[in-house]
Amino acid sequence: WNYGVSGPFWYASGATIQVLLFGILAIEVKRRAPTAHTVCEMVRARWGKGAHITFLIFALLANVIVTSMLLLGGAATVNALTGVDTNLASFLIPWGVILYTAAGGLKATFMASYLHTAIIFIVLLICVY
Repeated sequence: WNYGVSGPFWYASGATIQVLLFGILAIEVKRRAPTAHTVCEMVRARWGKGAHITFLIFALLANVIVTSMLLLGGAATVNALTGVDTNLASFLIPWGVILYTAAGGLKATFMASYLHTAIIFIVLLICVY
């Protein structure tokens, strides 16, 4: 409520460039290395074990940073909507995901994510028109 339409707009605008560039890069990578599954596989094939370990460490740190940012963003959203303390929300959100996955299994988690995304798109289409 503090930033109106401007906050989400500029957040999405900043991510748009990265998504477009990644799409172009992914097509080129698939052309040059059709059997590779990860960036680290390509690094090991091209530069060897030392570079592979270095990239594994960088990839792990990048995943930790992105997960932390998503968790903090979710906690800030919960705080803004409900007033729950950010630290408490940061603790409870992962537990909710863990319990949901343990109860329904990984397949149920993916199916629920797909269903939630479909619902969001339907609501967006209704709101646009």
